[in-house]
Amino acid sequence: EAYDNRYVLKEQRFGVERRVVHEVPVIDVAPVINNGTLADRKRVAAEIRRACIDIGFFYMRGHGIALKELESLERIGKAFFELPLEEKMKTDAGKSAAHRGFIRSGGVEPDKATDKYPDIKERYMMSRDAMPGEEAGKRVGTSQWPDEATAPGFATFMRAHMASRVALAQKLMRGFALSLDLHESYFDDVYARPSATLALNYYPHISAERLSRTQWSFRS
Repeated sequence: EAYDNRYVLKEQRFGVERRVVHEVPVIDVAPVINNGTLADRKRVAAEIRRACIDIGFFYMRGHGIALKELESLERIGKAFFELPLEEKMKTDAGKSAAHRGFIRSGGVEPDKATDKYPDIKERYMMSRDAMPGEEAGKRVGTSQWPDEATAPGFATFMRAHMASRVALAQKLMRGFALSLDLHESYFDDVYARPSATLALNYYPHISAERLSRTQWSFRS
């Protein structure tokens, strides 16, 4: 029986019609981040609403995180992943109840995952610092950090970078509130202490001959 593709184009209950995506919208969120005029904040909120309904995601500019900081993120992260495995394993996520820290290729327990189809990457999982008066939890204040001598500047940079991302997310929620025709402070209390996880993904150079049929990687 032929597949009825009417349901690919239009969801019957809500009348949401899918369209071919030719480009991902780029939204300048600076008015929301920098507390611009109400008219400009509402304009950005309308763009966010349209992107979320029509596509489900968008690129941002004007977010306030400098290109230099993002370049430092890549450089410092790469320097950690290029350390010898035994050094990286000192922050093995398997030692963390919250699974924060280094995760080698194959996952936290690669020897038990021989029947899986692993993505050949390494990861480093971090959570934001706990705020004053806040208890550590699974996604708050549970990071493992490499020694400063082993990975100079890694912990200091990542902790500050996560704090800037949390602040950005909190401000963005005001734009999302406006996009829903709510007062822009509607989500303030909910996101006063948001959970936050930052994951660094690293794909080491690996020859195609070393990959099995059920494995994949982005670099060779």
